[in-house]
Amino acid sequence: MKLIYANPNPVPSTDPPSLQVIHTVAGMAKTSEVHLVAQRGALRWGRNDDEIREAVAAYYGISMPENLHLHLKAGFDFRIGDLRLFWNLPFIAGVAAAIVRIMRSSHPADAILVRNLKLAEFLLRHRRLFRLPPVVFETHELFVLSYWDEMKRTGREDPRKAARLEARERYVYKHSDGLICITSHLASMIRERYGIDKPILVAPDGVDLDAFVRAPKRLRPSDRPPMVFYLGSLHRWKGVDVLLGAVERLPGVHAKIVGGNDETVGRYSDLARELGIHDRVCFEGYVQPARRFEYMEDADVFVLPLKPIHIASYFTSPLKLFEYMAAGRPIVASDLPAIREVLENDVNAVLVEPDSPDALAEGIRRVLENSGLGERLASRAAQDVERYTWDRRAQSILDFISSNWMRSSIV
Repeated sequence: MKLIYANPNPVPSTDPPSLQVIHTVAGMAKTSEVHLVAQRGALRWGRNDDEIREAVAAYYGISMPENLHLHLKAGFDFRIGDLRLFWNLPFIAGVAAAIVRIMRSSHPADAILVRNLKLAEFLLRHRRLFRLPPVVFETHELFVLSYWDEMKRTGREDPRKAARLEARERYVYKHSDGLICITSHLASMIRERYGIDKPILVAPDGVDLDAFVRAPKRLRPSDRPPMVFYLGSLHRWKGVDVLLGAVERLPGVHAKIVGGNDETVGRYSDLARELGIHDRVCFEGYVQPARRFEYMEDADVFVLPLKPIHIASYFTSPLKLFEYMAAGRPIVASDLPAIREVLENDVNAVLVEPDSPDALAEGIRRVLENSGLGERLASRAAQDVERYTWDRRAQSILDFISSNWMRSSIV
């Protein structure tokens, strides 16, 4: 099987989607030929293909299968704090050119996978021009609902923009040949909202279990204070403020927070000072994906304090969740529908009321004060996560494409 995966997130970059995509394509490339068309990230120009592959592999801490081919295109992607300026045209032009070259080869692609809504719309509207094979859209949210959540938070509601976004979303869901959804709740909501009747695969995210074997091990001093650990981006809906509120309620407990940029780390550092816990909270900032497992060795308890908005309640399959499960420490997480697709309270984690520092603090206290409970939950989570590897996710996608479409179905 020969596949094209097109996604505008830069490779390599700090964007979580780029980490998710690179693991997915690397898994598929173990048994199929995969062409990743992405925006060129922080790579020095002038490098040859082998040097680029080595740089990407080192950045993400993965092995690069020979069947994974990188097509990294120029684009415009610039950030100032939370503000992101992104111009699609240069990248879309590069994607179109790359797809045309691949499709004109002696062995055209069997399917194209896309994760970006605007890019998917462009390809679907021009599929006859480019003679595209089946286009499968991988979706991680109902975009219009996420938009409304954010606009309500900021007070900048724009009904016309929401209508345009919903029209684009409806078009992509209706005209794509199939969908890959990150949660079963998302799949059900798409079917209900847009009347979709087409092949849909539910494929949660995964973990590289071998990475824990390769990661450097740290000795944890027996006399150090208990350490609560959070890994990942510091978007407001991730609930880092809830975590800090919980730490305030747990005298003697420390927290380590790995992730974020200068602006978000600064925001929560200020909050830690306001709460009087800045001496018990360590902000490591962003670390390269290849090093994240090394930092996780410091944890006594992992936390996932998501807030109850649409993206967290129904549309998320956090990479950190599966990495927490593999690391062999107890997990305390928000009790939300998407999380319950993987975790079960008092079976492989402690689930608590979301957006409640009191509830999160009580959950952390339970596993710290009851070592038997923590060990039992961590052991079960480590067993359960074997169902959620990147290789299993990749194979499920390959099986989904193989069973639904043949290359002869080119429009």
